[in-house]
Amino acid sequence: MIKNNIWGLIIAGIALLIALSVSVLDDPLGISNLIFRNKPFFPFSDGLKYMDEGKYDLAINKFNQALKSQEDKRERAEIYSYIAECELGLQNKTGAIEYYSKAIEAANAYEEQFFMRHFYKETHLKLGLLRFDAKDYQGALEEFNKSIEHGPYERETYFIRGKTKAILQDYQGAVDDYTVALSYGIEHPPEYYEERALAYEKLDEKEKARADREKAKELTGKDPQ
Repeated sequence: MIKNNIWGLIIAGIALLIALSVSVLDDPLGISNLIFRNKPFFPFSDGLKYMDEGKYDLAINKFNQALKSQEDKRERAEIYSYIAECELGLQNKTGAIEYYSKAIEAANAYEEQFFMRHFYKETHLKLGLLRFDAKDYQGALEEFNKSIEHGPYERETYFIRGKTKAILQDYQGAVDDYTVALSYGIEHPPEYYEERALAYEKLDEKEKARADREKAKELTGKDPQ
């Protein structure tokens, strides 16, 4: 009797698994919760598909549909970031700045801030690069500061922040950032030495400037401009 009950449970379990498999195949929404967590599946997945195809207007429309039924702040932040990427695809840098800023605003409202550190680092860096391109150097500096604050540190971020400080005539700050950038890794782009040489010249540290120019020449095989 016990053996029969066990076999009955096993058969029932197999039948349930088969039923679930068929259900998942008929309704992919069951899988979407695993892949896309709480995102409204179909508008969001359609948005990704259109984005991948370079149909940015259609993608933005789908992402906006997804936002209408999405209340989770972390998910909203991610969707805003996708819209910003689409705006960049449309060469609309102002729109990209707007939606990256909305992404940051949504992320700020998310309770578990620890999980947002990488998001902040990447998004503030993107905002900083866009503001730098728009010649909003003070705004760019603020974004780079926030990106570095959330770490982990990357030499490229220090380098572009150094260039920003040099434009704002903070030459010592620029030297400090270039030096940090040069402390990472073994091989360094000659441009790092060239830019630090320019900052040293502004500080009237001619010997240090000359040494950096020589290093840049050694790396490129030609005199730096």
